Amino acid sequence: MNIIDKICIKIEELLSKSSIITEIDGIKICDIRKNEKRNDTDYLKTIVSSIDLIRNVDPKRYKTFRNEVSWITTCQIDFGAAAVYRRINKSCVINFVKYHEDEMLECVQYAAILVHEATHGLLETKGFDSKKNRILQIERICTTEANRFLRKVENVYPGYGDILKKEFNPLKWNYFWNTPKWKKIYHGIKQYKKEDWGELGSDRKHRDKLA
Repeated sequence: MNIIDKICIKIEELLSKSSIITEIDGIKICDIRKNEKRNDTDYLKTIVSSIDLIRNVDPKRYKTFRNEVSWITTCQIDFGAAAVYRRINKSCVINFVKYHEDEMLECVQYAAILVHEATHGLLETKGFDSKKNRILQIERICTTEANRFLRKVENVYPGYGDILKKEFNPLKWNYFWNTPKWKKIYHGIKQYKKEDWGELGSDRKHRDKLA
């Protein structure tokens, strides 16, 4: 990791520390969006419910989640990602948006995202680096783990797991394969400063939604 990457992540970490909302099992939940966005109670309610769901439905993956995630942060990022995992501080940065009107479905959606990101951490713990020639393999494994979690959800809450399963599509990861880490973090920080956060990443390569 180069010096610019480290500086960008340090700034993000400082913002997170000043924006802690609550803490669950040692995992700090933060919101570094603009002040007027921090009254969004849906974010905290959804993330807390998602953590509870992982704990109750899948203890094995909850243990992985606890070991690999120390921070959960939301900020206004719009480069096509639902979330990003930062190994340097074990943080999961979420682009929080409202996917579903059904609160349970929304909870399951974000729980699957958290499982996906925690799997990134587990793979790095086991020695899988994030070099370009391994990205496809790593993302496929993380998607598979999220789908396995969703199968467990389906067993307990029929109709809420299978509907969210996704087939891995490598074509939707072009932004991450072709953009340096420092630039992606820069986009996130720049996004935080904008009034109209939808303006950032108007280029289609920044707006392709990930599988």
